[in-house]
Amino acid sequence: MQRDAILTRLFSGQIQRWLVCLVGFTLVTIFYSCTLSDQQTAEDRAVDAYQTEFDNPAELAENWKLETGEWKIENGALIGKAVGTERGVLWLEKPLSGNIQVEYDAVPLDNGWDINCILAGNGHMWSGYEIMVGGYSGSKAGLAICHINQYGSAAKDDLEQLLLSENLRKEQEYHVRIVRTLDSIKVWLDDKLILTDTGVFEHATNKQFFAFTTWDNRVAYKNLKIQKIESKK
Repeated sequence: MQRDAILTRLFSGQIQRWLVCLVGFTLVTIFYSCTLSDQQTAEDRAVDAYQTEFDNPAELAENWKLETGEWKIENGALIGKAVGTERGVLWLEKPLSGNIQVEYDAVPLDNGWDINCILAGNGHMWSGYEIMVGGYSGSKAGLAICHINQYGSAAKDDLEQLLLSENLRKEQEYHVRIVRTLDSIKVWLDDKLILTDTGVFEHATNKQFFAFTTWDNRVAYKNLKIQKIESKK
């Protein structure tokens, strides 16, 4: 009897250990499956093109995600406002992949600076690469890596800064064109090449989102056009 009881306890303990292992394995499998599913979903949702003239106020809720600032669509423009010391950031909820060209018109309304955007971000918080057009009081073009610092605040590390031939002007409309490939970026302002950099997107894997951003300003963005390109332009 005592021998049978010992064997029963041993057998029960072994079953419990197997059950614990099975549950742990199942949870790990589910976690990785969900992670892979999320990645595949992002890839599946990637678009080859996106174009808008901002003529429908409902588009803001349908296709864009607010991070910071105040944003609205009115009179054929997306109006973005940075509030206080925060940047204004608004994400397009459409993943992009491969080589892309981005074009938009922008009017700095309160101050003549920062008609910026972000490429290769994560789509929900300050990340990716900021394309600075008219930074530093409207005097510079630049490229910076966006990140959250140790204090939980938005920060950036400048990779490139170049002086513009002239400062941006308040209430003047500008045309911005950006060509991003997997290993380079070029930026034009009113058809003038203002920035070229190479090798900057090599660690941007799985970061596919675009955003508009400004700082200490109110900007009217118009005529956004994003398209996938097969070769460098």
